[in-house]
Amino acid sequence: MTLRSVIPVRNGVGGFTASVVGGNGRGGVPAQTLFYEVNVPAGQPALDVRLALADDSTDAFTAYLVSPDGQNPARSGDRVLVGPPSATQTVLSTSAARLHVLAPAAGTWTLIVTFSNPVSGNALSTLLDGTVDFAPVTARTTGVPTGGVLPAGKSHLVAVTVHNDSTAVESYFLDARLDQQATMPLSSFTPSSNLTLPLNVNAPEPQWIVPTGTSQLVATAESTAPVMFDFSPANGEPDLGSTANGNDAYGSYAMPNLTQGTGTSCRSPTGRSATPRRRRRWRPWGSPRPRRPSTSRPVHPRVTCGSSV
Repeated sequence: MTLRSVIPVRNGVGGFTASVVGGNGRGGVPAQTLFYEVNVPAGQPALDVRLALADDSTDAFTAYLVSPDGQNPARSGDRVLVGPPSATQTVLSTSAARLHVLAPAAGTWTLIVTFSNPVSGNALSTLLDGTVDFAPVTARTTGVPTGGVLPAGKSHLVAVTVHNDSTAVESYFLDARLDQQATMPLSSFTPSSNLTLPLNVNAPEPQWIVPTGTSQLVATAESTAPVMFDFSPANGEPDLGSTANGNDAYGSYAMPNLTQGTGTSCRSPTGRSATPRRRRRWRPWGSPRPRRPSTSRPVHPRVTCGSSV
């Protein structure tokens, strides 16, 4: 039996406290898991959840916000990667996490908090405090012109300040995407073409980053022999299977707001035996739904991205 406590929300703010007592020294397996529900009225600008362990405890946990249609538009944890992606990153252990969704769908949302072993042996129990509200994260800018057109080819410095009023470590990005939809190919950050199946046990599965605001995904596998695959987001749900089309296979999935982040495709040959010499080429991309022009918001064509610290 799974218990889901409803978080009472009064005047736009709700709170809860839990006692974390589960877990052991077996690393790599889940410890205690907590489930909560919160009812979100229509027309709210945001859904914000802040979690914090008492006494600066750093027991590892991951939190998920699940929308009424079963998608996971926000997940976070108290472990933070420090350092640029191209360099060696370190893991910073903290005691808090924050989850944030813009323009949440009306209905019952589920909050899942899962602790990972090993947990600390310094206390018999640890309190977890949670706060829920519908206020968006605030930001202010200086140097943004009001009206007019910036001259092309010249830099213009703008300062953007985001106020993080939680105890969690947060990162933010400027969203330069257009307020419209477009079909966009996704680039795999692991090998996804000219693959020989079955893959070596140590070889990475093809993986892609699904952007926020995506409404449909289409994955295809082009092969010289019959092939099949399943694909899912990082949290494993939903895990969808492909449909055969000759030697090839395809799969699609549509929701108003799909789970963003890492998506994985696991593929294998069909039939009684594997044939390593046969090669498979994978091409997943965002694809329009019937009567819809596209599946995600494109980046403004005049915007380029750089980084600085």
